[in-house]
Amino acid sequence: MSKPNLHGRTSGESQQTPSEEERYSHLLPNNSDFAPSLTPLIPRFISPKSSISQSTSPNSPLLTAQEEAEAFCRDNIPLDVTTPVPELHSTTQLWKYKLFALVFTLLISGSGTIVIIQETILAHWFKGSSLSLAIALQISTSRLSSFLSMGTAVPIAEWVGFYGAAFFISAVVCVLSFIANILYCYGIKKIQSDLEEDIIKRLLNKNNFNRRWILLFPVLYWLLLLDAFILSSGWTSFLHINSEFIKLKFRLDDAAAAWNASISQLVPVILVPFLGIYIDRSGRRSTLLITSSFLFLACIVILGYTGVSPIISMLLFSISLAIGPVCLITAITLVLPSKILGTGLGLYKSSQNVGSTIVDIWVGKLQDTGERIEPSVSDYDKVLIFYIFWNTLALITSKLIYTVEKRYYHSVLSVDQHSRKNTIQILEDTQVIPTISSETDIQRLKFSLTKNFSSTFPTL
Repeated sequence: MSKPNLHGRTSGESQQTPSEEERYSHLLPNNSDFAPSLTPLIPRFISPKSSISQSTSPNSPLLTAQEEAEAFCRDNIPLDVTTPVPELHSTTQLWKYKLFALVFTLLISGSGTIVIIQETILAHWFKGSSLSLAIALQISTSRLSSFLSMGTAVPIAEWVGFYGAAFFISAVVCVLSFIANILYCYGIKKIQSDLEEDIIKRLLNKNNFNRRWILLFPVLYWLLLLDAFILSSGWTSFLHINSEFIKLKFRLDDAAAAWNASISQLVPVILVPFLGIYIDRSGRRSTLLITSSFLFLACIVILGYTGVSPIISMLLFSISLAIGPVCLITAITLVLPSKILGTGLGLYKSSQNVGSTIVDIWVGKLQDTGERIEPSVSDYDKVLIFYIFWNTLALITSKLIYTVEKRYYHSVLSVDQHSRKNTIQILEDTQVIPTISSETDIQRLKFSLTKNFSSTFPTL
């Protein structure tokens, strides 16, 4: 009885070796657009210096079918020049990119200004009475919409079959928001028509602004602005990458990764209103800022360097995201007078946008330093290190705010609702928090800057 040879045939059977087309045809694309014929492709795939050619020499060890296939893919598939390569810089795609950049610029411009206006309006109506709760409800509503959008964008695109379907739903929501703003303006116009003329003049005079007033902002405000720059840029950039990072590390599909990441937007919806009530009653803003920074740092460490479920990290991040904005916004309203509060909140929002732009670009650059073409978890190694450094810096800044407001500002950010008004009055009387009502106040405070600098801007 004859023995089978290396190809599994007996000596009596044909010794014909299968052709390259037969052996590797299953590795070639089936799409007719990219592989119209297998026969002309095979010669272009095979390289005389490939691992397969070398392995079939008399002195080379025999390879299994799987090893031959892997060697074929590794050495020869990149040599295929028949597969059409899309024109990445074609006129159509370039036009689409420019249109997207224009639309995104309009989006950022609108979303940035409307938040400033909303917070200023809330501070006008609720300053000194339940402002934290009002800001908390506004943030809670915003987080709810973000949670729904992050969780439903992928399912909507898959259901409709078009990735841009979610944009149409967003456009409908924007139209509803526009109608709500029109109704609010109409209501304010109606109220103004019922006011006396001298009251209207006082309100208009209150809205006058002098750019020199920026020099009168207290040191505590600038520290809050620095903390907002660090924390907000970290929050925003992390929200942009958390879904992809969870997908790569835990090997989830797009929908599951999106829902896991959207948990970061869920807890603020529930927690923020209760947090606003707590802050209104007990204060403790500087302590809560330290807590927010620490939770963000813990989220990065757990998500990046442990195998714990991403839900835990997203819950920690969402608590940080709930605490920080409420404390920062309400703290700014306490250290600035009403006349310059809109400017203060505008600078606050600008610091957020500038920080987000810088950190987003930097995080993207850190991701691109890897050698792999396809996205992988290793692309985020330097990103995680950066976030640890960035959150440590936020933790130090929050601790500095805690020390300064305790030592120089009579704990204005930490006192409860019963002591808050008296504390603010003391700070205004000593011009630690400036009061501005006329041009005379400008000259008086300008003199104070030169003659009594320590009383207006306490030294550290």
